[in-house]
Amino acid sequence: MGLLLRTDAPGVWRSAVEHAARLLAPTWCAEQPAAADADLGTLAMTLLALAREHDRVADAVPLDAVRAALEDCTGYGGEPIGLRARIDAALKAGGHERDDPLWHLRIRLAYQWEPMEPMSDIEPAPSLMRDAVDRIRRALGALDEASVAELPTAPTPTGALRVAVAGAVRVVITTGATGAMFPILCGTCARGDAGVLAVGGTDVTYTCAAGHTGVDRRLAAVRVRNAVAFVDAGPAGIIGDLLVSGVAAPEDTDPRPGLFSPPSGYVDGLRPEVDDALMRALRDPRIN
Repeated sequence: MGLLLRTDAPGVWRSAVEHAARLLAPTWCAEQPAAADADLGTLAMTLLALAREHDRVADAVPLDAVRAALEDCTGYGGEPIGLRARIDAALKAGGHERDDPLWHLRIRLAYQWEPMEPMSDIEPAPSLMRDAVDRIRRALGALDEASVAELPTAPTPTGALRVAVAGAVRVVITTGATGAMFPILCGTCARGDAGVLAVGGTDVTYTCAAGHTGVDRRLAAVRVRNAVAFVDAGPAGIIGDLLVSGVAAPEDTDPRPGLFSPPSGYVDGLRPEVDDALMRALRDPRIN
């Protein structure tokens, strides 16, 4: 829940997330965190849309209305096109567009990988939302209004995280048979040590020792939280480097040396002839 709720999250969204968590609690699968996160985000988005349509709070939306919305999957490959349109309308009505965290969540849930070649025979991959809708339907199948009323209240979401890192923050990225640790560098002064990481909802910022704050898209909130939990930061923060798993690894991967299996050709550091250009691009404020 904490990944979906920033400290300044609007009340209607907070209500939707909390009610979604209650509805999914009986079938919550902690062993599949990525699927569980997609389910929670999709159901919360659905409740947000229905709450705006019915002009009521999320926990007052009838269960039958939720089920009906989840059946609106008329897109190619069973994509929930109708549901997506209703979510878009609700977000736009609430002013949640462009750089808003809720719009970013909607994009992530609805994204479908497609081949670069327009004439390719490879079909687009299913969105996270499509698969989540299938799981949510099954999760709600055994519920009725009476059993919903008996569900426990939603757990308290994880609050914001702020931790000082004495060394560097390094993202462990593996690609095929090779891999490397990429330091997070300030986009203003290029410093990458003695900084502060802050996580609020899905937002992650890095503040360097000189006080410049920026965003690096390689840092995912759930991975940063997991990385901090692995090292058990003390009151003064983290002594030394903080290693954060990259997108190619499972979210719960512990990337510290000796605790994961690096691919053949793994490098602890940058490959100058290739990575200097990459790091310059990643420090470009137009990208970050």
